[in-house]
Amino acid sequence: ALAGRARAAAAIALGAILILCLRSDLTLARSGLHGSAKFQPATMTWLRERTPAQARIASLEWASVDLLSGRRAVVPALDVSNRDAWLAWSLRQEVGYLHVVSSFPAGGYFPAPARRLAENLERWAASTAYAREVYRNVPEATAVFRIAHPDPSRFLKACDAYSAAVAALGLARPPGEIRRKLDEAVSLEP
Repeated sequence: ALAGRARAAAAIALGAILILCLRSDLTLARSGLHGSAKFQPATMTWLRERTPAQARIASLEWASVDLLSGRRAVVPALDVSNRDAWLAWSLRQEVGYLHVVSSFPAGGYFPAPARRLAENLERWAASTAYAREVYRNVPEATAVFRIAHPDPSRFLKACDAYSAAVAALGLARPPGEIRRKLDEAVSLEP
């Protein structure tokens, strides 16, 4: 008789834990189940009609972009901390376009690294000569940037030289060695 009661008590305790775990998910889902869909129809149509079929698009909403635009979408590197690191990642991944969203729909869950990156992506793209805005939709709070560099390998070599200089600085290498690497980076990409 005690074994049956212990199993029932364990089942009730497990059920309570599951309800507590799902509570936050249900709260998010409830807020997202009402109102109009936020699938950016005009932006997805623009991407489908105005980008090459083989275009690679970086977006924090990569799954929606991939599915609704018919273009290959990738998640931007969440660990980049500055514009040049983001641009280097984009060039290494052969990303040709950046899709940004100014505001995330209510009820959605975006982890802290994605939110931090979202705050910077549009600013970084607007501040480099190697990305230009090609589309903006104010009602959908979206923008698309074209990413292009005349010589991506030159930019990547410059980034590698700069990274090597920073690493050498951390290892207390001779100042001349650090200076040579910095000079190389600047000569490649002033």
